Amino acid sequence: MKKIKRREFVKKSTGAIIGAFAFPQIIPSSIFAKPGQVAPSDRITLGCIGVGGMGTGNLRGFLEAGNVQVLAVCDVDRKHRDRAKKMVDKNHQNEDCATYNDYREVLARKDIDAISTATPDHWHGIICVETARAGKDIYSEKPLAFNISEGRAIVDAVHRYGVIWQTGSWQRSQRNFRWISDYSQGQLTDWAGHHCDIANWGMDTELSAPVSIEGQAIYPPAKDGLFDTAESYYFECEYKEGFKMIVADAEQQPKGMGAHFIGDNGWVHVHRGGIDAEPKSLLSTKFRPEEIHLYKSENHIQNFLDCIRTRQKTITPVEVAHHSVMVAHLGDIAMKLGRKVYWDQENERFVNDPEADRYLSRPMRGPWHL
Repeated sequence: MKKIKRREFVKKSTGAIIGAFAFPQIIPSSIFAKPGQVAPSDRITLGCIGVGGMGTGNLRGFLEAGNVQVLAVCDVDRKHRDRAKKMVDKNHQNEDCATYNDYREVLARKDIDAISTATPDHWHGIICVETARAGKDIYSEKPLAFNISEGRAIVDAVHRYGVIWQTGSWQRSQRNFRWISDYSQGQLTDWAGHHCDIANWGMDTELSAPVSIEGQAIYPPAKDGLFDTAESYYFECEYKEGFKMIVADAEQQPKGMGAHFIGDNGWVHVHRGGIDAEPKSLLSTKFRPEEIHLYKSENHIQNFLDCIRTRQKTITPVEVAHHSVMVAHLGDIAMKLGRKVYWDQENERFVNDPEADRYLSRPMRGPWHL
């Protein structure tokens, strides 16, 4: 086992068990790079759309990168945007940061290079597609989109207009909208952007999807209030690559939150706080230069800024985010239908299942559309 290669372990894996955790947290800004001396001509100009809890955390990270000039902040909540402006003005030592209530005014500015957006899920599709159409690079919070169709629209727009995309990998800070199905699909899609993403990364299925999905969920009674997304969930995904992925809430996982890879001769568990394995010798495995090495990034925001300059793919490109949250969307549909469903990855439709296909998108209230 001391000499086992990463690829050999992955190929021998019989399953990946993904846990979810109900208490997200903001990553401290101290993990980001400290401000450095950067020539004004080399600065990236940024607009921030959605500056609530997570949006403010991301804004702080960009300000501390030191090579970014934030020109505008936008939020429908005046308290949020005023707070964000004060933060920006203090950092830049001026009062130049503009505030907007309508994101379209930010996108119309020709002097802004990139956009950081952290809105509720149901706005991701429209804002991100329009941002790509405006030719601005995008840092957007996960999950990628409210449903699979909107996710596909974002992927296509990013590719069509050639913009750089980075999916935010930080954790959300609190409830409001997320447990209401009009705006999101709950904890399941919130955490798929983390744990299903790591599972796909480890299994080399970043651009793949399960071929069949089945499971069950418990939903809160309608009489209990606004929250109506799954409180408890468990579903199994079969992959054409020959393994099974089990996605469930933390209480139904052997080791709680994280990605749990089970092989013929041991296991590896990865979560936000660290890594564990059995046998322990797996933790000291050394990979040779000719073996497979994954994309390495020490700073998520700085990686985005570096890729804006180089025009190379970020560590979390748009198509990867699409396939990460796709697992959750497919599981949610299967659980709502109460039966097994089969997925056509190439066409991103269910196999001979019009009833399931109806869950792939939903009508938008006019005048909004993709």
